[in-house]
Amino acid sequence: MKIGVIGGGAIGMLYATRLSEEFSVMLFTRTRQQAEAISRDGVTEIAEGQERNIRIEARPIEELGSSELDIVFVAVKQYHLANILSQLNQIERRTPLVFLQNGMGHLSLLHDLSFSAIYVSTVEHGVQRVGETAFRLSGLNRTNIALFKGGSPILPVFLQKVPPHFPFIYKENARDMLLEKMAANAVINPLTAILRIPNGELISNRSFFPLAQQAFREFEAVFYEGERMEAFEAVIEICKKTAANRSSMLKDMEEGRPTEIEAILGYVLEEAVKKEINTPLLHSLYLMINGLQAEIER
Repeated sequence: MKIGVIGGGAIGMLYATRLSEEFSVMLFTRTRQQAEAISRDGVTEIAEGQERNIRIEARPIEELGSSELDIVFVAVKQYHLANILSQLNQIERRTPLVFLQNGMGHLSLLHDLSFSAIYVSTVEHGVQRVGETAFRLSGLNRTNIALFKGGSPILPVFLQKVPPHFPFIYKENARDMLLEKMAANAVINPLTAILRIPNGELISNRSFFPLAQQAFREFEAVFYEGERMEAFEAVIEICKKTAANRSSMLKDMEEGRPTEIEAILGYVLEEAVKKEINTPLLHSLYLMINGLQAEIER
């Protein structure tokens, strides 16, 4: 089985290297320079102070259409999806696509893609890119995956063959799966980015914890009918499991990169406006993140 992975960031390198243990994998990068460097030097994974080098093949994304692939994983940030539509449309329409983005803002874009099978997923691994050919792994967990539209007999075969230490869990309801991850992102990412704290301090600090509770209350008011505060337990568990980690949004802010604030809170606020629901804390966090980004970009 031939697997394509689009995106030379941390997630793309992680999936390409781990899946290469069982499949023939091609990593597609934005620049030819990165593709040549990876093909020449391999990818270095840094975990618990140890380094290991994995040899994989890489090509620039403009060569995507000329490659015969059985499954394609799309691992670019949500705000880059629109920029690769022309390349995606060069893929054979029977090839299933698996999208690995945070948030739900990209779902409208996926509706317009004319592929026979499109899957969405939530990623529970902790990774950070540290160079053109290297990433740091802070935690390995699982990938949740669900059908968005269509269907393919190839995916069940793939799921049976994935490495056991890199599990994929199939979910029957894509919306519920995405909402569970988005709730955690909407609470943890913006608050830790503004407060400049690791994830665990959101629940260990008596002053920060009520902010997390309020952010979740506003989120559930938009997406859930009735009381669903029990779902907040999942957010607490993530904070506990990743207590020492710095969220992806905090790391993006610290390193001067664009954040996924539009993909996460932007989508929440759009839905809140449609439903005429007041979300004062989430709206304030959205404005603060965007304001800080504007300062960084000056």
